[in-house]
Amino acid sequence: MQKSLIFIFSWSILFLSFLATESSQAMAQTSFKSRNSAFEKIDNITDKSEVEFVLDKTLRGHSAGVQNIRFSPDGKWIASASLDRTIIIWDVKTGILRHRLREHLGSVYEVTFNKKGNLLASASEDGTVCLWDARYGKLLGKYKNKPLSLSNGLILRSASFVAFSPNNKYLYFGGDNGYIMRVRIDIPNQVPMQVFSINSEKGLLSNTITGGTIASTENELIFSVDHYVYAISLQNHNLVRRFHNEKADINDVVIGANKNQITGWAFDGTLVTWDYFSAKKINVLTVSPKENYSAASYSKDGNWLATGANGTVAKIWNTETKQNIATLTEQKRIVRVCRFSPTENGTLATASYDGRVYIWKEKIEEQTPKIEYKQEQILASHDASQVEKVEDTNNQRTNGGCDTVFVDRIVEKIVEKPIYIEAKNDSENIAVELEQPKEIIREKIVYVRDTVYIRDTVFQKVFVEVESQIMAKNNSGEKEETTNLVTADTENDIETQVVNIEDEESEFDKQFVVGKTLNLHNIQFEQGTAKLLHEAYEDLEKLLGMLKKYPNMKIALGGHTDNVGVHTVNLRLSGERVRTVQNYLVSHGINRSRIQTRAYGGKFPIASNAQEETRKLNRRVEVTILSK
Repeated sequence: MQKSLIFIFSWSILFLSFLATESSQAMAQTSFKSRNSAFEKIDNITDKSEVEFVLDKTLRGHSAGVQNIRFSPDGKWIASASLDRTIIIWDVKTGILRHRLREHLGSVYEVTFNKKGNLLASASEDGTVCLWDARYGKLLGKYKNKPLSLSNGLILRSASFVAFSPNNKYLYFGGDNGYIMRVRIDIPNQVPMQVFSINSEKGLLSNTITGGTIASTENELIFSVDHYVYAISLQNHNLVRRFHNEKADINDVVIGANKNQITGWAFDGTLVTWDYFSAKKINVLTVSPKENYSAASYSKDGNWLATGANGTVAKIWNTETKQNIATLTEQKRIVRVCRFSPTENGTLATASYDGRVYIWKEKIEEQTPKIEYKQEQILASHDASQVEKVEDTNNQRTNGGCDTVFVDRIVEKIVEKPIYIEAKNDSENIAVELEQPKEIIREKIVYVRDTVYIRDTVFQKVFVEVESQIMAKNNSGEKEETTNLVTADTENDIETQVVNIEDEESEFDKQFVVGKTLNLHNIQFEQGTAKLLHEAYEDLEKLLGMLKKYPNMKIALGGHTDNVGVHTVNLRLSGERVRTVQNYLVSHGINRSRIQTRAYGGKFPIASNAQEETRKLNRRVEVTILSK
């Protein structure tokens, strides 16, 4: 009897401990979700995928993040605008790069086609708007935005949106100056004129125009600014109506699921939809965490909605049920924008800060066999002996080689670029590394009508020649002997100073660890400007020295301001400050592609903003080591 009671008591204790564990796990999960409420709301409206999209093409050509993309009206082309200051026009069917357009001196924020698809317009942070012939990649006109001078000396002139008038006679554009500008494009050498200003509007905390487009009526221009969307007449440029969002600023505005609606992307991660004629708010849908900006895109039939700004994924939503029905996951960095094709419901593109554009197709169960592009058939049926000859030549080459093959008026070049293996400190390990094969990238580049297209990228193993290994060993040995000679020939007191300097340099080098963020305290700026203080150049020289010492090092510069002034102005100012540092490094021989720039405004202070002595510490640039 006593044994039975002990047995029952033991099992009761085990059962109670199990319940306590389950309860603690549930509490921990609840606590985690409460700290991540933005993601919790999104998860609650996520349903199982009802449709599936597959990656059709990856378009590689930009050296920095892609900020915006637009399909041509016929869906045959897609244009991408990038932070690398270029625009690329791609062939959607083949993935071929048709034209690379260079004219802007700053990041390109917007790109758009006219109704016929033969013209393209782009808007940049440098305050210029360019008009292009989309068929031939020719620059037709370049127009400057009207500058706005602030009391603190800052000049605002960047252009954040551009749109064609329905009759293709005018371009409308605007930006952080608060002006709507118009220029006639069917007559050469026209000067843009201001047709509307929101700077005199009451109740606005910011005058930055963040996005715009032509309304579905084709009689009004609609654009987003602060907590509002404005609609002005294209005839007399008077205000027609205004749409208000109480909770957050509006980043961009598009035509809604039907022509009677417009949708704005708010900075709190929601999409706000209004009835266009009554200005009544219809719906609010949470699609991303707060403080993320993007633009919505509706499918041709209005049944689907595509959104980005949700980390490295894009999401497709059912516009009727408001459920997430598909998630696109191939992007490597944050998805900045998504666009549905204007001609096909099941085709869309996503643009990412990994510098790539992704073309997606809806997966259909019973698909007809895919018809390959004629050019691919030509390459596949090309004379096998000639291809083998090219491969044999490639195997004999170590780097920098180039073969040319003529295929039906197409010249194909194979350019090899070595990927260097990072050597270790001790000489024995260096010899081992040199004996290993090195990877070499071969890019197949096709020339069609004098335009270069990157076709694909393959990898090949190439062995380093014995002579190269011996030269590398000798060079490393000569460096060691030289160092010893310098130390041996130096006087004792000078020798001690040299050792101390080397120790300091090694300690300084140790700070530059991949993934670490460094605050170079002396890189500071005058209040309200991007002008460096005199003491900033000492740290700039140190950073320049490290980038030259480690030629493979890549960094990200983060710009910060104090909290004085309007947040959107500070955000723009922090971007100008990091570009000041970037331009200094580039002017001293550092490749711009090794330096990323990020602007944070006054969101992350490291000192009190109560007084100037500590406030100036917040006007800084931080360095994050991406690779070394």
